[in-house]
Amino acid sequence: MPIHKVADETDLKGLIELVKNPERANLICLITTPISSADPAFNLDDLESEVGNLAQFYLVPTGDLTRKFVNDLEPKAAVFNGAAKVFTADWQTLEEWPKLFYCHPKYQARDTQSLIDEIWKLASDKDIQSYANYKSVPMTATLEKIFGTRAFVKTSTGLRGTIREEITCPGIPLEWILPIDTRMEGKYNEAEKLFMPNIETIGLESLVAAYGFGNLIPVLIKETERKKGLATLFPGIDIPFTLDEISGNDRDLVTDFLGPGQVVAMRLYRDPQGRTRLKMNDIDDDEGSVESVSVIPGGPCWLIVDRDIPIPEENVAVPVEVLELPELEAPEETEVPTTTSPVPKPGSYTSQTSASSPVIAGRKHHEWVAYATGLKKRLDSALDEVESLRAEVVTLFNDKASLKNRIDEIGRSNASARRKIAAKDPNKSSTRSRRDRWASNEDWFNEELRRVWISRYKPAEREQNYQLDLSKFSHGPMFFETVFNPDLTEDELRKAVRVIVDVVTGREADSRQSRVHSLRETDSPSSPQRTRSDGSKAWRANIEDNTPQARRLHYWKSSNGQIELSKIAPHDDFDA
Repeated sequence: MPIHKVADETDLKGLIELVKNPERANLICLITTPISSADPAFNLDDLESEVGNLAQFYLVPTGDLTRKFVNDLEPKAAVFNGAAKVFTADWQTLEEWPKLFYCHPKYQARDTQSLIDEIWKLASDKDIQSYANYKSVPMTATLEKIFGTRAFVKTSTGLRGTIREEITCPGIPLEWILPIDTRMEGKYNEAEKLFMPNIETIGLESLVAAYGFGNLIPVLIKETERKKGLATLFPGIDIPFTLDEISGNDRDLVTDFLGPGQVVAMRLYRDPQGRTRLKMNDIDDDEGSVESVSVIPGGPCWLIVDRDIPIPEENVAVPVEVLELPELEAPEETEVPTTTSPVPKPGSYTSQTSASSPVIAGRKHHEWVAYATGLKKRLDSALDEVESLRAEVVTLFNDKASLKNRIDEIGRSNASARRKIAAKDPNKSSTRSRRDRWASNEDWFNEELRRVWISRYKPAEREQNYQLDLSKFSHGPMFFETVFNPDLTEDELRKAVRVIVDVVTGREADSRQSRVHSLRETDSPSSPQRTRSDGSKAWRANIEDNTPQARRLHYWKSSNGQIELSKIAPHDDFDA
């Protein structure tokens, strides 16, 4: 990786044209020299060994050239005094300014690594693949240890190599996919000391065949929005999901349940349109997921439920104390020169001697040198203190993250224990178990409706928009027979109660979350809607979706809005 030194305006002009060119293929990394040195603060050897040909490097001395660089471009291109910037091909069209990197001599290794990480982050997939394949040969290797985003291996020929997360599976922790103390097949680039393990090649169809429809499988949540999200089944294989596949309440948000980096169990299923989809709105507490497939041949199961990718804490700026410079004592009058400084004529300039300079008038030169030396020591001490405080803050945040992970782990363990205890408790309260508290089926069921109405509706909605008026609906002669049907599970009954509340309060008419439609004479779409002799029309509301013999609510509605609950029926039952 040669580094191009910009020596004059001709060199600078070529660099500016290259930085401005949106068609260029490579990243441009511009490194400037500190004001007091001709050598860069960053470790160029580390940059060469870690980044290779992913970027073109240019070294510009701070001064006239760095000023002209920003003047010929725009303010967000500014970089000087030992700092560095990485310019992508489209940097001028982005609102965000290119990140500015500084390198403190005391922390050169850390600051150089930050610049390396930025280059890997901004490199295109094509560049990374080309970099990985350049002069690589087939090789086997054994994993020795993992440290962050790097893993270290020993090849079958005794050479040492590094596995990089950015090349293998970007964004996925290496310890999730790499087999410990197991020989791996792959490719080795001796020049870069880079080992690239072979990744399993698998398509969605093969993945579905391995897992099987209807099973719970571990997935990695990649993205979440208000009403939808994206889950990763295998590196490079993502499946979208929507809110109705997570919750039956349209007032919920996907972000209430899931967040990027979480590993959860979701059910793999095929929807009515034949698409492969995921859902988690029908999972029993004691239902376990199948094991995930391996990413590396012979490697571990790469996804384990509740083993999440931690979200990195935001960097916190450490306030720097402002140094108050001591005031110098006023010089004695006898020390002030009585002669005036010569005034330069137009077109000429003669530098003044230190003895006549107004900047140090009244002070001996060695006194100013001693004062500047002391001030520099104070500044160095302050910078060391700032770095120490910064390291302390990082440690505290790491401790906070570890504590949060531990609290989350305990919370998940407690929740799991509570679910298991509840599943084993034969006396736990349920919709049907509360029947014996009431004298009649009607009183019991109306109380179940009221419980759901209070829990799911806001006070303003209950008072103004969706009142639960018991006089506006009744129970048909077959209704309770279907409610107590042993084939109707407790979960299905709870869902039915929620749908009935939405229907009798009128909320369904506003939100259409249960998809009410006409109950026709036959299953033909052209068949007329069932109508009784009193003019009441038959309706059918979805209680469940995308499941065999999904439950439906049948009810009659008269011309004056009176509702009679008829029955809870399976999908293929079209009788009123």
